[in-house]
Amino acid sequence: MSTTLQSLPTQPVPAAPRTPSVVMGKSDYLSVLLRLVAMELYKLRRRTLSKVLTIIGISCIVLIFLLLGISLATKMNEPAADFAPPLCSQVPKTVDPSCIDHQPTQAELVHAKQINIAENAKFLSLPDSLTIIYYVAVIYGLLTPLIIVLAGTIIGGEYSLGTIRLLFTRGPTRIQFLLAKLLAIAICASVGFLAITLMGVLMGYALYPISGMTPDFHFFTATWFGHTLLSLLICIPGWFTYAMIALFFGTLGRSTVAGVVAGIIWLFMELILTPLMGYIAGAIGGSTGKFLGAIPDYFISNNVKALLQNLNSSASLSNTHALFVLAGYLIVCSGLSCWLTVQRDVTH
Repeated sequence: MSTTLQSLPTQPVPAAPRTPSVVMGKSDYLSVLLRLVAMELYKLRRRTLSKVLTIIGISCIVLIFLLLGISLATKMNEPAADFAPPLCSQVPKTVDPSCIDHQPTQAELVHAKQINIAENAKFLSLPDSLTIIYYVAVIYGLLTPLIIVLAGTIIGGEYSLGTIRLLFTRGPTRIQFLLAKLLAIAICASVGFLAITLMGVLMGYALYPISGMTPDFHFFTATWFGHTLLSLLICIPGWFTYAMIALFFGTLGRSTVAGVVAGIIWLFMELILTPLMGYIAGAIGGSTGKFLGAIPDYFISNNVKALLQNLNSSASLSNTHALFVLAGYLIVCSGLSCWLTVQRDVTH
């Protein structure tokens, strides 16, 4: 029987016909990686969660500038007497240099009101509107949870739904799948932050006519433009660093909940511990106090803030220190995520 089977002529298996619309791409490492990135972006674009996060981010920044516009409109309707500078007999000049030693005239009251309105109107126009966006989105962390939720979902969802096993049988390596998610998060962080920034700037200028003044563009120089680009290049990696925190914990905990909850807890712990550690360090003093007081110097938000401040003035943290800290977060989180992805058994 076996001799008969061996004597039969072997027929080559015909290749399965391919649909003409299917185009097979290149199989080199970079081409496969780019196609995986496109796949991740397609999944994000089709998900309802991505659309909801986009709406929330834009709505939050619009609401903030709307509140600034309402505050400005309220001041416009206040009488000039409410803007009277204090008398030097009541407040020493060393405390308030704007105090006067006589009862203000109506012209002085009107001038004081105009100065106050101009100071508030500055927050609706460039360059001050950008500062508000930077602080709201990154430093104070009001919009940072958006990128944390997105990053926790993009990696944790594969474990929660069990699709991680299916992905790893498709051909590309595990590292390629993880790098594709990292690049997709980086693209989303960049596009999302730029969209929020643009919407905030446009909203500010839409409300600026409330002040009754004409916008001033004398600040628009090559130096200012360069500083603005550097500011964006600082804030976007700041967002991306928080996303890497969520991605690492999502990989470690094998779920969306682990990545999102851990990332948000990390964010709020930084916001809480920064003033708390400063207070405890001042109360304790000594070497222990110095050690506790130095802990916030290694928080993400504080180092992003230092980089922004060093563009125009001088911060307590140097650019070298801040860059090394942020790079450390990125290397540790991405490196451990890669190690877990390669070593982990996903058959169960």
